[in-house]
Amino acid sequence: MQVVWRRGAPSTVHQILEELEVDREVAYTTAITVIERLRAKGWLDRHREGRSYRYRATRSEGDYAASLMGQALDEASDRTAALIRFSDQLSPAEIAALRTALDDPQPRGTHDPGTVVTSNKEKSGQGSRDHADGTTTSRGDRL
Repeated sequence: MQVVWRRGAPSTVHQILEELEVDREVAYTTAITVIERLRAKGWLDRHREGRSYRYRATRSEGDYAASLMGQALDEASDRTAALIRFSDQLSPAEIAALRTALDDPQPRGTHDPGTVVTSNKEKSGQGSRDHADGTTTSRGDRL
């Protein structure tokens, strides 16, 4: 999936394989098996182009990470404690981004990946502005 996300465009098995083989040799049959399994699970779709298929991600890397975090929370006997411990690992910029996302009335999961979510105060010109890359939130300022 990392190769498909990094490429950012529909890719053939050979294109994916070329990038995978930078690190080590990968058999074509292994690559196509994994790609087809990812397609069966809904992570990739494909369209025919000439005699081959081009594959593209149906979900973002952020969706994948969120899914893993959700699975980890499902395993926790105390979700609140797990969330608090997780928040201890966040940078000030990540805390600010999470805070503005939680305060945003827009339904969850509707933000474009890679965009900075701004709060309603920012949209109206009130209050200070927290950027996803900013330092306006101190380390001790938690959710």
